[in-house]
Amino acid sequence: MTGAKSFFNQVQLHHIYWLEPDVREDLLSMFGLDRMPRQVFYGDGTPIEDEVMQRIGDLYEECAVRFDWQKGDAILLDNMLVAHARDPFEGPRKIVVAMGDMFDRSALERAMNTEETGA
Repeated sequence: MTGAKSFFNQVQLHHIYWLEPDVREDLLSMFGLDRMPRQVFYGDGTPIEDEVMQRIGDLYEECAVRFDWQKGDAILLDNMLVAHARDPFEGPRKIVVAMGDMFDRSALERAMNTEETGA
């Protein structure tokens, strides 16, 4: 609706750059780069450089929003518009998740118009 550009991707979750160095080294020695259990490449199949992955990580961090949760807090987000994560946490907590079905905006607008007109 706003025309703002967004980066909808999970490259940072699947690129080997984000593995712990010893895990990365072990997996590469066992499988090689082309047979890694999880890995991502550019669209032409060439490897994405570690420097690019670091820049993506830096950008995610620059865009991060953090807040101090208080008892009873809840958050509602559009999983298609925002990336979400959890920082390390210690202590008791309860996480409750509810998900809805995907919908087409035009179908929602039709339903709202029908409700308004009573048709």
